[in-house]
This record gives sequence, C-alpha cells and structure tokens, in this order.
Amino acid sequence: AWEMLPKLDEHQVQEVTTRFEAGLSALQGDPQQRESLTKKLHDVAEVKRTQCLEMELLAGVESPPDFAEQRMQLKVTQLSERFEGQNNAGTRAPYEIALEAQRTWISSGMLPADEMQALEGRFAAAAKVLLDM
Repeated sequence: AWEMLPKLDEHQVQEVTTRFEAGLSALQGDPQQRESLTKKLHDVAEVKRTQCLEMELLAGVESPPDFAEQRMQLKVTQLSERFEGQNNAGTRAPYEIALEAQRTWISSGMLPADEMQALEGRFAAAAKVLLDM
C-alpha cells in the first residue's frame, strides 16, 4: 500500500523528515524538543480546526455546533478581508481553493488519532462538496 501512494515532492519530503527527526529527538528524552513539539501540536490543531471551518464556509455546509462562535469570527474576518481587497477567494474556482487547502492540510502536520480522524472527516466532506460544485 505504501508503494502505491503518490510520490511526495521535495518540499513535502523535507517537511516529513523534519517532523520525524523532531519526534525521534523528543522520544529520546530531549526536554526542549518535547516542549517544542507540544506547542507545535497545539498550533497544528488550531490550523486544522480553522481549515475545516474555512472549507465548510466555502462549501456552504454546517459546522459542528461547538464551533459556531469560531465560524462566525472567521466569516467576519473573511468578509472584512474581501471588503479591503486582501482576499481573492471570490475570484478563484472552487477546485483551486480546495486543492490549495488540501496542500496546506497535508503539510500542516499530524494530531492524535482521534482528533485527526474527526477533523479529517469534516475536511474531506466539505472538500467533496466544494469539488462537486
């Protein structure tokens, strides 16, 4: 199954290698590396939650009720950026937005399995709707 996966580009290989080496160092007892990875894990979770909300907004699908406040904040930010001309999402095709979001999703890192699975499900469902538009 591993051999059948699409080949990663050089940038993606470097990202995966860097994450692997950092994880290995943390497991070998480097307290600074462990602290750094804990912070990175928190940051990755925030990025992935925001990406889910962005995809759900673009696709016009509902977000879980627990994320209603964050969704509203994101929507206000996006509208403000569009008004100020900083956000060109309205001029790009849905598939372009979805592909860019998927690249960012993949490169942003991993999370504990249960949270990753829940977020991946939401992200994939919204991406499918967006790609089918």
